Amino acid sequence: MSVLPTFSKPARRLLILLPVVFVTLALLTGLFNYESVRSTLPKLVMPTKTSSCAANQSSGRLDNLSSIIQALYAPLVIPITTPTFTARDGTAKRLPPVSELIHHESLGKRICILDVDTRPHTDAGGVFSSSFPTWDVLTPASAGFLSHYLYTLIHGYTYKFVQAPRYKDRVLRSNQKPLM
Repeated sequence: MSVLPTFSKPARRLLILLPVVFVTLALLTGLFNYESVRSTLPKLVMPTKTSSCAANQSSGRLDNLSSIIQALYAPLVIPITTPTFTARDGTAKRLPPVSELIHHESLGKRICILDVDTRPHTDAGGVFSSSFPTWDVLTPASAGFLSHYLYTLIHGYTYKFVQAPRYKDRVLRSNQKPLM
């Protein structure tokens, strides 16, 4: 019996997301020296013909953050043409027949997750500060940017962050619209 159902939904999400973000931060900040364990890792070969998911179409090399994140999550990413799958709560989900699907292969890099913000995020807790923020001072916006970035790495999408200029004759939210 799992202990996870006893936690609230936000707490479960946090328990799942924290290790992922911690590993990502360790990789980004250089705390983890990949060269020291490269020889002990088994060679990872991803299937290329059996799956249409972009995250599963990797060369097998784990030489950058993108390929490491994709390799970690590849078993959890479900191809878009899978007729049935089981959700986290155990319910079986069924897709329409293949003839009714709009997309028959993953769109991959053609999907872009876009974050547009006018704030600089360079102070303490900001993702663009001179030193990488610690968890106790990480701002919600910075956590959101990291979450979007990880999501795009897992699914093989494109991620863009755009720093919107501040126009004096516009409200802050109106500054972002022309950039989209």
